[in-house]
Amino acid sequence: MPLTIIDTGSSNEVIIPHDVMDHQTGTIHLEGDNNRIILGEHVSLNNARIQLLGNSSFICGANTRLAAIEVLAAKHGHIRIGARSGFTWSTSISLHEAGAVTIGEACLIASGVLLTVSDMHSIIDIESGMRINQAEDVIVGDRVWVGGEAKLLKGAQIGSGSIIGYGSIVTKQIPENCLAAGVPAKVIRTGVTWRPELI
Repeated sequence: MPLTIIDTGSSNEVIIPHDVMDHQTGTIHLEGDNNRIILGEHVSLNNARIQLLGNSSFICGANTRLAAIEVLAAKHGHIRIGARSGFTWSTSISLHEAGAVTIGEACLIASGVLLTVSDMHSIIDIESGMRINQAEDVIVGDRVWVGGEAKLLKGAQIGSGSIIGYGSIVTKQIPENCLAAGVPAKVIRTGVTWRPELI
C-alpha cells in the first residue's frame, strides 16, 4: 500500500519523490493551512504517521530510515531530520505547541525514543497566575546515537558525536563526543565516538 496523504487544509506544500510515494507505507495528515512536508530521495517509511496541524513543517534529508515514526506538530511546530539518519522502529516526536525539533545527519535513534518540546499541560505559579513551563526546542547534533527508550525532553541539546544511554532522560545540554546516561542524564565519559558496526 503506497504512502497516503490526507490534506484537509489549503496552501499546503508536499514534496515527496515518486519512489518514496509508491513504495513506502504510512499516513501523512495535513490539517489546517500552510503546512510543508519535504522528504528526500530514498527515504524509507514503514507505517509511519505524520500529522501537521497548521503552519508547521516536516523536512527530512535523503537516505533516511524513518520506520514507524509518529509525529504530531501543532501550529508552528517544525521538525528537521538530517540525511542518512536512521530510526530503528517506533519513535515519537511531539510538538503540542509551537517549537522545533532538529536532528542532525547520520544519527541513530533506537526504538521507543520520545522527543518533545512541551510538558503538554500548563504549570501555573499561584501568586502571579503566570505559566512557568514554557516550551523549549530540542536539538540533536550530527552522528548522535540515542539508545532505546530514551526521552529527550524540552530544552535537550545533544552535541555531535555523543551517545545517550538506554532509558535516559535528557533535559539539558550534553557536550560533543560524550557518553551520557541516567535519570536525569549525566556525562559519564568524555572523548568518545561510536561506530554502527561491532569491531
